[in-house]
Amino acid sequence: MIQGTLATEQEISLQKKGERPTHPEHEEINQKYQEKKIKVRSALVDKFKSTFDKAGHLYLEGLKNNAGANLYWHLKEILQYQELYGT
Repeated sequence: MIQGTLATEQEISLQKKGERPTHPEHEEINQKYQEKKIKVRSALVDKFKSTFDKAGHLYLEGLKNNAGANLYWHLKEILQYQELYGT
């Protein structure tokens, strides 16, 4: 290599930390993932409501107010305990 010769150029992004550029080719994949996640969560809520009837509806409302993002984790855990305990 001859001294002073440009070997390569790199484009540097000055975006804020935590921000990522969007890739249009990933939008369809992301959309399908979100749809699947919503479908799974809806099925979980429906199963909980059908399993615990009126008490399940009341518990779900309380859980929504207190558990936030952990709501679906709680429902899944409670339903798994049915293998050990009855409704």
